Amino acid sequence: MHPPEMRRPAWALLVVLLLAPWGILNLEHLFLVSLCGGVGLLYGKHKQLGRQVLLWTCGAFVLVACIPIDDWILLPLEERFPAPQSMPERVDGIIVLSGAENREMTVWRNQPSLSDSAERLVAFVGLARRYPLARLVVSDGPSSSTGEKTLGATTAKKLFGELGLPLERVEFEEEAANTHQNGVNSQLLVAPEDAEVWVLVTSAFHMPRAVGVWRTLGWEVTPYPVDYRASPAMLSVGIDPVGSLGTVALGLREWGALLYYRLRGRTPSVFPGVRS
Repeated sequence: MHPPEMRRPAWALLVVLLLAPWGILNLEHLFLVSLCGGVGLLYGKHKQLGRQVLLWTCGAFVLVACIPIDDWILLPLEERFPAPQSMPERVDGIIVLSGAENREMTVWRNQPSLSDSAERLVAFVGLARRYPLARLVVSDGPSSSTGEKTLGATTAKKLFGELGLPLERVEFEEEAANTHQNGVNSQLLVAPEDAEVWVLVTSAFHMPRAVGVWRTLGWEVTPYPVDYRASPAMLSVGIDPVGSLGTVALGLREWGALLYYRLRGRTPSVFPGVRS
């Protein structure tokens, strides 16, 4: 008998293949392939098809650049877990997930180099100072581009040292390669008790999947979303082709990852939300 995920509807598996972070339909790559393919067809026997491919590619690019499709895709993810209006008086532990660092540049330049998700580490340092007795955990992993495990939390360690956060306060989990492993490895590291209050820091668009993983592990956390990307207006119109394309691709990958995690049983639902 096949495992449960193998009996899922074919369309769901197709969507996963198209939209997951490692999917075959990476939006940036798709535009590049369409552009190059269209030009190539113009110099072959299928000139008409080449013109149509270039026309559709150009039209899609204009739509992405001028219409807030990126906000429409990303905003539901970011609004799923609102930022806390007030924080508990007692916090037993704070976890921040990787994604805020440029580890290779940190090593090359010998100074902390951060990515677009820098707010993750900034918020973590702020919460660490606010709760001086809380356990601090950075869940990081091998470099996504080189696979070098030795890099680990290099950026976080250097940044904390420069900001005056004692490294002996921080526990580093440096083996996780994805969100599921972030949760599993962190749970093994800290062995949380049911009565403990833990805060989870990650990007707002990533929070539904992260909370879903933690819930599947039976570990309830207080979400602390940061690094917002989408405009709440939802109707803002501007021309930012590069930024919009990247944000649309980011949102599509996250939706695909949510579906993939549900199919694998790593989250309790496709779109985890606030519990009533």
